[in-house]
Amino acid sequence: MKSFNQILLFILIVFTTLSCNTLYNSKYIEIEVVAPGKMKIPQDLKKVAVRYNNCNVSKHSFFGASYINGHPIEQVENIDSLASLVYFRYFVDEIEKQDFFDTVIILPPGDYSKIKVLDTINSPINTPDSLDNMQVQDIEKIYVKNFSESMFIIPNKYEFYNDSVYLHPETGLYTPSDLKEIADSTEADILISLDFFSSIDAIYSSKTSASESVLTQAYWNFFNLNEQKYYYSHNKIDTIYWSEQGDLPEDILNILPPPRDAVLNSADIAGTQFAYFLIPHWIKVERMYYGSGHVELQKTEDLINKGDWMEAAKIWKANSTNPNKNIAAKCKFNMALVCEMEGNLNAALEWVVDSYHTLGKKNQQHLDNCMKYINILSYRKQDIRRIEHQIN
Repeated sequence: MKSFNQILLFILIVFTTLSCNTLYNSKYIEIEVVAPGKMKIPQDLKKVAVRYNNCNVSKHSFFGASYINGHPIEQVENIDSLASLVYFRYFVDEIEKQDFFDTVIILPPGDYSKIKVLDTINSPINTPDSLDNMQVQDIEKIYVKNFSESMFIIPNKYEFYNDSVYLHPETGLYTPSDLKEIADSTEADILISLDFFSSIDAIYSSKTSASESVLTQAYWNFFNLNEQKYYYSHNKIDTIYWSEQGDLPEDILNILPPPRDAVLNSADIAGTQFAYFLIPHWIKVERMYYGSGHVELQKTEDLINKGDWMEAAKIWKANSTNPNKNIAAKCKFNMALVCEMEGNLNAALEWVVDSYHTLGKKNQQHLDNCMKYINILSYRKQDIRRIEHQIN
């Protein structure tokens, strides 16, 4: 039977080993990074006018409908129209917050509540084989054709219109004189117009599960006000999902959000996402770093809790040459995170690669952590190049 002193010595050895082996003491924090938009906006278009011009605001027999297992639910309220306002507001709030444009001007909204938009593009357009050979007017007509198809693919059975307007063959819901008036009154470089919005809510249930999805479609048109002509259009489609499980079908349906809440919630998410699609934006991401039971390194926890990462970095840098390779590898990895937070991605990559080579393949967990972080930093460098291209 082992003596008490032997058992105590064994416990001390294990404790010391664990305190030095920091490679399994991983922690996580959230940091903010800049992500690129998906669209390239010319650098000279920095003063933007934004307009809510949704022509699908009157109650529609299909858009704005809700379904349970394929059966329509009668809607008293025109949720689709409310959702379009939510969508637009969240989009505008986000592009103002991101501060990408020098100036954002919110124009008075269009009112199509009693106006029927009529299609003037009924015959197909002969599209050239090569886009390079297209004339500008051909591209503009194709844009109007695509826009009209989105609007008129499903005709509205309800007719509550007092007046009507025709799509302009080159500028859609706007006329050239409209664009000139906006350009003169705002001195903006670009007009971003929400010209069409729709949403559909659908719930499917079984005995033990149910799911709900809301599909939103927003057709945005962009006009170069310096030249007073059509520039670009985008048909943005998003789908938001909910899924629940339970013992009784009626209980599951009660857990899912009511159609009205689901549609409005989806609109605010989709509006924000389109702003992210359009311009560079700040997002929150999760990053890993190593904690430690080492006496000196424990001081960094208090510094991190105070948000003083630079003081913590001094301790990690001093221990990056520690004879204990586990401690050195961990400190180098943490230095990479500090460099990323400071915006120095090249230095971050150097530190994490050095951390990887400190142990090599001796520790699979650390190897995986390093490879994952190297990939993250590599993708971030690509994003930074795209952002610089978008800004410049």
